[in-house]
Amino acid sequence: MPYKPFNFSSQNYLLKHRDKYKNFRISHRTFTHRSAVLHFCDKTKNNNDNFESITKSLYTHPGIGHRVLVIQPRIKYGPGSQKKTKSEIKLEEAVSLINTLSDWTVVKKFVMPVAHIDSSLLFGKGNLKTLKETLRNNPSITSIFIATDILTALQNTELEKYFKVRVFDRYQIILQIFHDHAHTNEAKLQLSLAEIPYLRIKLASYSHTFDARTFQEIHQVGGDGETFMQTRRWILNNRELKLKKELEKIKAQREFLRKSENRKSFPVVAVVGYTNCGKTTLIKSLTDDNRLQPEDKLFATLDVTLHPGLLPSNQKVLFIDTVGFISDVPTQLIQSFRSTLEEINIADLVIHVRDISHPDTEDQKETVLKTLQELNLPPKLLESILEVRNKIDLLKDPENVKECDAVQISATEGTGLSDLLDAIEEKLFQNTGHLVSLIRIPNGGPEYSWLLREAAIRDAMADTKDANYLIVEVVITSENLAKFKHTFGDLSISPESIVQ
Repeated sequence: MPYKPFNFSSQNYLLKHRDKYKNFRISHRTFTHRSAVLHFCDKTKNNNDNFESITKSLYTHPGIGHRVLVIQPRIKYGPGSQKKTKSEIKLEEAVSLINTLSDWTVVKKFVMPVAHIDSSLLFGKGNLKTLKETLRNNPSITSIFIATDILTALQNTELEKYFKVRVFDRYQIILQIFHDHAHTNEAKLQLSLAEIPYLRIKLASYSHTFDARTFQEIHQVGGDGETFMQTRRWILNNRELKLKKELEKIKAQREFLRKSENRKSFPVVAVVGYTNCGKTTLIKSLTDDNRLQPEDKLFATLDVTLHPGLLPSNQKVLFIDTVGFISDVPTQLIQSFRSTLEEINIADLVIHVRDISHPDTEDQKETVLKTLQELNLPPKLLESILEVRNKIDLLKDPENVKECDAVQISATEGTGLSDLLDAIEEKLFQNTGHLVSLIRIPNGGPEYSWLLREAAIRDAMADTKDANYLIVEVVITSENLAKFKHTFGDLSISPESIVQ
């Protein structure tokens, strides 16, 4: 059948489906035949299908794991060079990442010196020979985890050709963990967004990491005058825009709920820290929230969750549990979870939980503080961070780590939790302008109901001078105290006026 000239019906077809193709740069001159329009639309659909195939190939299926050789590169010279002891600590963290994955097992682990992190095969001839010998002697090994933040497409391709097994970098292992732990719609969207920068790098060259047929199909989809690079850019950009829009919707919904629920009537405490430092365990200990099930795994928490608690003054407070931070991860991955971390911005206080028993605790602290600074938190929040040193029960001599500005606790043993609550209350009062006030009110009057609703009643006692009155001790914001005085008059009294 002969081609039909491009006409308004072809244009109308595009207009009808413009939401699908609005991110593509298309002019009327792009199509001279109706069949070209249909080819373009079919091609785009195929591209999206192929993208799904590629992302699926990033992950192993449930029940199908890997037996892994873990290698921690140690740069010998120049910027980024590390001491051997530091590299050993990083190796153990890399092993923990693998152990977090179900059905994945570490078979062997090495710290391997490298001269430069950017060479195509990464390691020198001697080390390459050693690694190949290790694979020969351990035929059960199915993959290698090189614990650097991200390998280039060339490095990934060359290493897999050389070793004849799959090669993972730190970014991909963390993506796999996030994939296994992402349960809510928002976490899954953020995971998909985190895949985009990784795929931009990894798809720069063909690698047998992915199914060869999938690449062939993508390459053929381009059509006349259209390169693989253009097609790939369209797919990734289109998906990225869609994901960002979906996350913006969730952000707007969260903002609406925050306002409609008047959540800010209660102080909000954001609990942050390096992954597996004990944040969730601490929140469970402070709130008795049985819904929380802490796990001894990296990145056990991916979603922001809210948990109500009480301060010593009976002031209600909301604790926010957040995703843990980790070092040596490209900023693109953290940026993908930015909408979740933005919840920290609405907090009145940030608690930084540290695993003080960890040998790398100081570097972990630096990683967390650096990440918080990158989130552009208000200066007031950054300056008032409350440091909590957790897991002191694992220390041989806890006295050696005491500092006046940090609270020492064991979330599992309950040690120091009352001191921590006192410190939280004090910091919150400073940050939010809360006051402790004594007020003399009529017994059974509307004043008590108002205070019950708008403040935290810490104590109430009968007035020894007149049984028709109560003396209440309240925690209240200066703004609400002014409202109370405007409504009921100034009923505040001094402690000296109370007769025991």
